Formats: sequence, C-alpha cells, structure tokens
Amino acid sequence: MRTSIGGLVLVFLIVFASACASLEGSEGADRDSSRITAEELSTMQADHLLEVVQLLRPRWLRMRGSRSIRSGTEIVVFRDRARLGGIDELRSIPVRSAAWLEYMDAAAATSMLPGVQRGAHIDGAIIVHTSGTGEG
Repeated sequence: MRTSIGGLVLVFLIVFASACASLEGSEGADRDSSRITAEELSTMQADHLLEVVQLLRPRWLRMRGSRSIRSGTEIVVFRDRARLGGIDELRSIPVRSAAWLEYMDAAAATSMLPGVQRGAHIDGAIIVHTSGTGEG
C-alpha cells in the first residue's frame, strides 16, 4: 500500500511540474519577451498600444515595487528616443503608427535611454519604434 501511495505522489509531482513548465512558456517559446514585433502588431485588432501590451506582454506593465519611501516607481514610455511619460501615453498611440515595441528593465533603460538618470525611480521602459530599423 505504501508503495502505491508513494508512486501516486511521484506521478502527481511529475504531472504538476510539467504543467508549471508549460505555463511558464505560454508567452511563446519562439517569441522574444522583450519585443513585440511588426508581425505581432499586424495581427492585433486593437485601437491603441496599451491594449496590445496588455494582451501580448502584460508583464511589461507590472511594477516591481517602490524603490523609495517618498516617491514610487513608474514604467516610462518612449517614442523612438523621445520620452513621452508613463504607461497611459500608450493609449494615445494607434497600433498602425508603431513598427515594433521593446521593453527594457530599469538598469538597461537608465544606461541606454536619454533623459533617464542613474538613481531615477523607474521600473522599466517601453520604447515604441516608428521605423523597422533595429527590429529582429
């Protein structure tokens, strides 16, 4: 009896672990989680880019927590190399005006994007690229 219960527990653990592994890859094993490509954009029936990000890469919109007691963090939005503001700016950008989108974590955004200083209270950046240059 003990052997069959132990065997059932082992089978359950294996099934559970494989289910978790398949969920983790649900964004698509062949998709780059830091980009939304022109091909993906062309298949979307959305009015604005916030809707696209909510559907395809919701993790981009999650804040990791406050870095400072006095000021919270935010996810900043850029159009090419111009800072627009927070994620609500994505509501004003039609899907057809974007060639592709890119997400950078706070460290990459701070070191690579203009207007984001070291120590800035950002949690990441979403860059809306208006030309196909650099995609891929």
